[in-house]
Amino acid sequence: MALKRYIKNLGKIYATCDCCGVHDKTEKFRHRPQQFVSDYRPIVQTICKKCLYAREVGSKGRRKAIVKSELIDEGNA
Repeated sequence: MALKRYIKNLGKIYATCDCCGVHDKTEKFRHRPQQFVSDYRPIVQTICKKCLYAREVGSKGRRKAIVKSELIDEGNA
């Protein structure tokens, strides 16, 4: 059984983004991508809003997705 993706909003906290390494007070998320390979379990990371939308939406339409706040809390870790 494959794990579904997991996104949880932590609010504005002062922490380091595991993706880009920026250490500031911005909106952070707990994120785990969907599991596609059966014997590899993706890790749960704390990432910033910019990196989350870059990973999930991609480069086309990222700004529009951020404005609409398309990604909401989903899944469970």
